[in-house]
Amino acid sequence: MTADGPQHELTVDEIKMQYIKPVFGADCGPFGAKVLYFRNVHPRIAIRITVRHHWIYNGEQREEIQEHVLPSNPNAGPGVSPLDTRMGCPIPGPTGQRFHWDVTDARPA
Repeated sequence: MTADGPQHELTVDEIKMQYIKPVFGADCGPFGAKVLYFRNVHPRIAIRITVRHHWIYNGEQREEIQEHVLPSNPNAGPGVSPLDTRMGCPIPGPTGQRFHWDVTDARPA
């Protein structure tokens, strides 16, 4: 992936910072959390992201690695778009257990 103008290969960090945006949808759970989605705002290119989904269950750290392809969605409004990719609810239940989704890699799809 190159930036507009002089040829410049974007790094993973540049792609994550410039083109992958969190979007928050409907309320979920009893603590006012909102469903998390990721959006690709690059004007032309789909982006493959690797996401580290982690949480604590019965006192032990758990995690899974997920891959998603985010289609280009630069003109979406402030709310959730059908092209956004749903991750889940950060605090879904009454226990206050927290779930996290961290983008660890982002490359052209």
